[in-house]
Amino acid sequence: MKDARYQVFSGSIAGMANQSVCHPFDTIRTRLQMKPELKGPIDCFIKIARFEGIFGFYKGFTAPFVAQAVYKSVIFSVNAFAKDVCEVNKIKPSPLATFACGAVSGTVNSFIVTPVELVRNQLMMQINDSKKKYNGPRHFILLLYKSSDSTLDFVRRMYRGLPATIIRDSGGVGFWFLGFSLGISKAMSVSGSATEASIPMYLLMISGSLGGLLFWCFALPFDCIKTRMQCLNVPQHSQPKFLQIVRSMKPRDFIKGWQVALGRGIPGAATTLTVHHLVFERLVHS
Repeated sequence: MKDARYQVFSGSIAGMANQSVCHPFDTIRTRLQMKPELKGPIDCFIKIARFEGIFGFYKGFTAPFVAQAVYKSVIFSVNAFAKDVCEVNKIKPSPLATFACGAVSGTVNSFIVTPVELVRNQLMMQINDSKKKYNGPRHFILLLYKSSDSTLDFVRRMYRGLPATIIRDSGGVGFWFLGFSLGISKAMSVSGSATEASIPMYLLMISGSLGGLLFWCFALPFDCIKTRMQCLNVPQHSQPKFLQIVRSMKPRDFIKGWQVALGRGIPGAATTLTVHHLVFERLVHS
């Protein structure tokens, strides 16, 4: 029970630290995926800085910042629970088991992430302040609720993009934990550390970076699909279909924003996994 509380707390701290650093990268990546007229991440960065200022990079920040405290704690807690289940059932630790536990946590987390990213993406796509449709997360949710036929219809619309999110996060988070685990094993061997707690911080950061790299190598195509599902204008009573979106995309559309995804994902994962590891170890041994 105590370890579960520690997982929740350390995951929350790690998630908020990650979002504070990485949100501008999310803004640029989302714009690149939805606006073909942009020439690349540098062009996107310059235009946001010139026409929207520093706050342009932090549009839609509140919802994911608060949510990070929730869904990073969910990821780490569910992953720890899945590992406990494996141990009870005498499933030996292995790369496959590590991936599977991560995939379970990613799948559960998808149901929290999807509505948060819908709100974030809709706010991010507002470029001209004079033409803003939504004043913030609460305003967007209120308008969506008022335009829905029923509570069930509102929930359905809030979960636009769920199929792509489940695929992205189940496999992606599986690789995230697998990369970190492999990195930790190598770090212990290289540094001669007897325990994970004694691994030097720079090796923890490298291990976390490997997790971030593997996550985005798998997840980026599905992230591009999800972004389109959540940002395309569709009639009120219809939903963008996964396969229709896939068929409408050109090969290069599946890797749009890869520079930003990796540029954000690698240091983001390094920050998240390292902060969680350090905070959790401190709590356990305090």
